[in-house]
Amino acid sequence: MDEGVTNYARKEILEAMYKSVERMNQHVVENNPDATLSEQHLQVNLRRNFRELQER
Repeated sequence: MDEGVTNYARKEILEAMYKSVERMNQHVVENNPDATLSEQHLQVNLRRNFRELQER
């Protein structure tokens, strides 16, 4: 995979992670455990995707 494309994908994943963390914090404040759990699962998947890009 082209290095520029890989860097772009990493950037997009990191931005998605930061947004997810912000949403999760809001769900915690609003005491919405189901949404918090959903964000945690999303973050696990995003981290996995990021690691896969690192290995290439």
